[in-house]
Amino acid sequence: MNSYHAYLLKTSRLGTFYRKYFLFPWLSSKLGCYPALDVGTGLGDLLDFLPLGSQGIDINQENVNYAKSLGRDVVLTSSVFPFSESTWRQVVSDQVLEHLMDPVSFLSEVRRVLIPGGIFIVGIPCYSGYLRDPDHKRFYDLNSLKILMHDNGFAFKSHHFFPFPFSFFGRFMRQQSLYAIFVSLN
Repeated sequence: MNSYHAYLLKTSRLGTFYRKYFLFPWLSSKLGCYPALDVGTGLGDLLDFLPLGSQGIDINQENVNYAKSLGRDVVLTSSVFPFSESTWRQVVSDQVLEHLMDPVSFLSEVRRVLIPGGIFIVGIPCYSGYLRDPDHKRFYDLNSLKILMHDNGFAFKSHHFFPFPFSFFGRFMRQQSLYAIFVSLN
């Protein structure tokens, strides 16, 4: 079994509860009624909370197989997403960006598949969460994330820290994450 897939399967009951009753409903509330693309979907749990017609993509074959076994619409992808230009009105990417050494091609693909003015929600770990995973490549705070996104064709709309609404908790609480909403400027 792939080690990252095994890692995802080890979610605690508290983590599952938190995502199911707090994080995923909140993310869903920030999206409209149109289907969304979940990039780096992992096990595909978020798809259960997104509008009908939503789809996930992931680079990990075991994650894709697992999600499909649960009836979730997930497709294996590479660095080029399997969609035409301007296919999606909304894209979510939760806990993915920090795994990329060079996110420019990733963001270019997100922008390519989003319609102009489309919504892109990015979730990243705060500092303590960033440090806990040896696969994390780049740390972003709100300011560096805004700069990265602006330089790659996205306008900042709003942000929120989860599970607590303050960045302070990210210094010592590994579950604390930053969620930011951007609009594609295509």
